Amino acid sequence: MAPGLTKPERARRKLLHIFHKVRDRVRRPYDDLLFRAQALTLRWQERNGSGEGMTPLPVPPPLLRFRVHGSFDRDEYLRIGEICGGNIIDLLREAGRDLQSFTAVLDFGCGSGRVLRTFRDRPASCQLYGTDVDSQAIEWCQKNLDIARWSTNQALPPTTYADQTFDFIFAISVFTHLDEQMQFAWLEELKRISKPGAVLVLTVHGASHAVELKADLPERGFLFVVDHARRGERAGLPAFYQTTFHSRAYIEEEWSKLFTVVHYRDRAIGGVQDAVVLLTQ
Repeated sequence: MAPGLTKPERARRKLLHIFHKVRDRVRRPYDDLLFRAQALTLRWQERNGSGEGMTPLPVPPPLLRFRVHGSFDRDEYLRIGEICGGNIIDLLREAGRDLQSFTAVLDFGCGSGRVLRTFRDRPASCQLYGTDVDSQAIEWCQKNLDIARWSTNQALPPTTYADQTFDFIFAISVFTHLDEQMQFAWLEELKRISKPGAVLVLTVHGASHAVELKADLPERGFLFVVDHARRGERAGLPAFYQTTFHSRAYIEEEWSKLFTVVHYRDRAIGGVQDAVVLLTQ
């Protein structure tokens, strides 16, 4: 309790806290029902031609888009995917590589294929793969996007991939949501399935992002923030999927134990998330 408050003020704050908790608990079922109704209505409209523009590939339904994008907006979902795909190409070029030079490319945490779909024109020699914990998103990709080989992974390693399978792995908005134990478990797994000399592009919420969200990033440079209102679960996100922040110093100190840190670029993905470019040792 804040120092210097009178007894009535402390009692008032306590009552307000209890009121907000009860209100949120009462409203949650209604908000969840409204959210689902909005998703279903929009899906019906899109299936019947309302707001459906021509695209080279099918577009996932509203609920799957929301899990990736935090919005039902179809055009914005596609636009951000194109931006992120272009950002990855730019980061590879800065590292002296080209997407077409790789033979096996993995999108780790691919969701409904928003970024992989932007690589649809790659040569046949460059095989695309996507994996995600979201079985509904993967099932949709398997039925609708024949540009890649899709698979579901569990919340913790291992994946089904063999050792040293991939020469390029990227993960957009994955390590921005894992606690420290899960982070290291998956970094170890990515190291196992990547070839020697493979390139990885992983994104993080950097220190500047933490400042914007008024998150107090500790000196050691890692912060995991839990949303006790569980808003992500409404869209079908797993409970472990929260919000994580990293400092550049933390990345260079801790991730370098597993990989060579080639570049750290502020706001390099979508103008929001920082990008870490790694090489498998």
